Amino acid sequence: MPSPAGPLRGFATGASLVVFGAVKAALVIALSGALLVRPAAAAPVRHPLAPAVRTSTEPAAPAIAQPIDLLTMGPGDRLFEVFGHAAICVGDPIHGSCFNYGVTDFQQSGMAIGFLRGKMPFYVEEIPYPRLLHYYRARDRDVWRQRLDLDLAGRQRIIARLVHDAAPENSRYPYDHFRANCTSKVRDVIDEAAGGALRKQTEGEPSDETFRLRVRRGFGGRPPLQWLADAIIGRTLDHLPSRWEAMFLPHLLRAEVAALKVGGRPVAPFPAERIQLRKAPNDPIAGSPSAGHVFGLAVALGLGLLCALGRRRGGWLERVALGFSGVFLTFMGVAAWFVALVSTSQDLRQNEALSVLWPTDLLLVVAAAVGPARLGRLLRGYLVVRTVGSLTALIAIDVGILHQPFEAWALLVVCTCGVFALVPPRSLPLRA
Repeated sequence: MPSPAGPLRGFATGASLVVFGAVKAALVIALSGALLVRPAAAAPVRHPLAPAVRTSTEPAAPAIAQPIDLLTMGPGDRLFEVFGHAAICVGDPIHGSCFNYGVTDFQQSGMAIGFLRGKMPFYVEEIPYPRLLHYYRARDRDVWRQRLDLDLAGRQRIIARLVHDAAPENSRYPYDHFRANCTSKVRDVIDEAAGGALRKQTEGEPSDETFRLRVRRGFGGRPPLQWLADAIIGRTLDHLPSRWEAMFLPHLLRAEVAALKVGGRPVAPFPAERIQLRKAPNDPIAGSPSAGHVFGLAVALGLGLLCALGRRRGGWLERVALGFSGVFLTFMGVAAWFVALVSTSQDLRQNEALSVLWPTDLLLVVAAAVGPARLGRLLRGYLVVRTVGSLTALIAIDVGILHQPFEAWALLVVCTCGVFALVPPRSLPLRA
């Protein structure tokens, strides 16, 4: 999974990159663009789990008789670990090899833009079984093992697919946050080995939670990140995925494989065995999936109170409140629109929150700098338009015309622009 700290190669989890990568890219562009290009001449630093560079272009094919395990890893403490990981291992835990579909290189040039445009390459790598277990033990992560009981044809298919995918000329693949991540790629390998049975048994059945809700659960202990996610990810993630699609999450893959049967025969006849147990008492993803919504409402009300106080007192406090609101709203507007325009993913492009996140809120910053009175009717007219537009968006969400849950962002605009539009300034007395 990838590490945001430095140009490391590492494991990657799709859902965390949706928000982390998109927001990070937007921050980089909006501020300086300094992280978009890495020195091409620098030697890449490989993840501790990555094997030594092969001297042969053909990886050695494992023996058909060796055991085949599905490993699923629980959440970790770091942001990119909260959605877990998955791998397929062939052989025993001492001498075997694991195939990891979640490796990327953060030293590549244009990393942020490449991620948003779906051109950030991910790789399949073969890793020694004991080294993988050591890594997750060091990271204090739960690890479950399911022994796959496949017939001869199934074993031949899974081993052939793994060897093919890990070959240097085939190891690169286009990454998608929910549909082609480290876990869904493992799902595809198992489905191929089972003759398509896994897809057949799950594709037509809806799961019980939307993609957005699953993202919120993953960020359960990080309400600000949940709130930011609602401004970045779009409406395509608000439908119920099938059970097949939901297997981008390791714990759901584990559950579906446990129930999978081919010809009446269980593919994983024994319950998943937790071979490594997390020692830390805290749950990395503990927290309510609605905590981000509550956080956003609190921010909106708090900022609205500051704006009301500044509006009534006037002077420097009014300009500070107007300027702070303008800077924040402009930044989020630039970030959300940049992500939507640059990204090739419909999950980020079809974003209804853009209806209330406007880069033109820069006008508020200008008004704070020169004084609200100097812009007069222009500023007031703009504030009224922003307020009415955001109230309309709130109504559209309530009646079901809009589907994304971005109420907190719409309320933020109402509580800032609406206050300055409707509350009389200090120089004007309140009328009964």
